[in-house]
Amino acid sequence: MLTDIFARRYEQPRMWETFSEEPRRLLAQGCQLLNDVCPYYVDGKENEHGRDFWTQIHDLLARELGRKELSPQHWGFYNKQNLWQGGRHTTVQMCETWMLEPFDGKISADRFIKERLSLVEIGFRQHENFVAGLNAKLADNITIAELFDQRGQRKGLRVPGNSADAVRAINASLNAKFQMAVNELNARFRQADCQLHYHNGFIQISEDQTVAQEIETPFWKLVAQPKWHNVDHDMKEAIDLRDTGGRDPARYAAHSLESTIKIITKSRSPQATRKVLLTTLIT
Repeated sequence: MLTDIFARRYEQPRMWETFSEEPRRLLAQGCQLLNDVCPYYVDGKENEHGRDFWTQIHDLLARELGRKELSPQHWGFYNKQNLWQGGRHTTVQMCETWMLEPFDGKISADRFIKERLSLVEIGFRQHENFVAGLNAKLADNITIAELFDQRGQRKGLRVPGNSADAVRAINASLNAKFQMAVNELNARFRQADCQLHYHNGFIQISEDQTVAQEIETPFWKLVAQPKWHNVDHDMKEAIDLRDTGGRDPARYAAHSLESTIKIITKSRSPQATRKVLLTTLIT
């Protein structure tokens, strides 16, 4: 399975000529944000969802970079009695070791930074998909919770609180927590002056931060809804091609516009939709 990663999409243009303190901080902050988004340990214990999350993002990126592992999984040494002592690192330790290793100049600073930002991108994308899946099941889960409360009432049980409200509250909290992480990541990008912006699973170039905050952020939030999937995909493709000097980004932008008009005018006939599209393009 192919995974779309920032380092591959943006091999060009070169964004970093040297590895300075600003990108070092950004990588450390990105690693911490991944831990905030989906911690490996909860209350000091290994969390099943956290373990699966870190294993998945490690394996996805390692495959795209052509590596078996980002950093060694096994460790060991001979003690003073000349006996071998060893063990295994968890996947979160493997990711953190790789993310925070000192820059040694064996590859360009640009590639070094982009590859590590790719882990942040994949992690945010995976968790965003997880939250979207929970959102899609929210109505069903609320119905189940309401039926549970009704059965309890019929049996004469008095359970404090409302299960449906608890389901809504938990879902709202998960969404708010992730959005806070996205907002902080984009703030870190601005702080590092690297002209990048995360939205809907992808890190892309955003040269004007005012435009990003006032126009791009509301736009990407809107098209994150499932019915705008084609618009979201085509606009990202158009932006990537524009920023990397790719071929014909306008074609994807036009596809995005056509999809938008089809959604808006889906109650109309195909001929009417095409007329609206042509009128918009001419205008």
